[in-house]
Amino acid sequence: MSGHRTAPSHRWKSGEWTTELEPVANESLVSIYVNQQKLTSLLASDQDLESLYRGHLATEYECILTRSIPEFTIERRGGAIELHGTVSSFKPRVVREGLVTTSCGACDHEQLESLIGDIPRVDDPPSMILMESIVDALSTMRDVQYGFQATGGMHAAAISYDLGKLPPLDEVCEDIGRHNAVDKTLGKFLASGHQTRPIALFLSGRCGWDIVAKGARMNIPFIASIGAASDLAIQTARLTNMTLITFVRNEKAVVYGRHEGRFKPKD
Repeated sequence: MSGHRTAPSHRWKSGEWTTELEPVANESLVSIYVNQQKLTSLLASDQDLESLYRGHLATEYECILTRSIPEFTIERRGGAIELHGTVSSFKPRVVREGLVTTSCGACDHEQLESLIGDIPRVDDPPSMILMESIVDALSTMRDVQYGFQATGGMHAAAISYDLGKLPPLDEVCEDIGRHNAVDKTLGKFLASGHQTRPIALFLSGRCGWDIVAKGARMNIPFIASIGAASDLAIQTARLTNMTLITFVRNEKAVVYGRHEGRFKPKD
């Protein structure tokens, strides 16, 4: 699946009407099951679904699946999609019966203190990075956002293990939802068996609390986004030893959270 379709449309330009097939992003109802128990339902694009399953369990349920998922199946039922897998000793702390949208993890908390306090502290990065490497990585990600290029309606997320290499990105995924794109990318990281944690997570849009929480749970010290960060994302990043790099464009950026010891000057 490509994550997008075509839909008949009427296009108006300079006073003239034409009928065309327009590329549009796919948005499917995707339900996640573990051991035949339904955990949650998402609205997601219908590609990289095993990565979505793996990443969502890791970032929302602290269930890390680094090997093949036993009895993993994708079942399509009248436009809806069910993802099934078997995970021994899996005991979810919460089952979300309703449809999950962005910031889904916040639904389990009633107090702001517990919302932030439950996020783990991130380890320091192994070395300092160049800001120019962040700019180059986001530029590289834009070049391979094929779903967005076709439809204008898909978000992207990517990770890097080593910003000093070329190309700088190791996994790139797209989805109709920002949080799904992150889950898919982190799911690919887990499936790869890579022994080094990602040093940075890249976003094609804004950065909210939900993305910071997912990054922290995967021990990623840097998150870089083309768009803005929310105040709760910034507060959480500061408390968890993360660095948010926002509004990355035109050789400029705005940084929140840990700054000292994180960036090195260009030679």
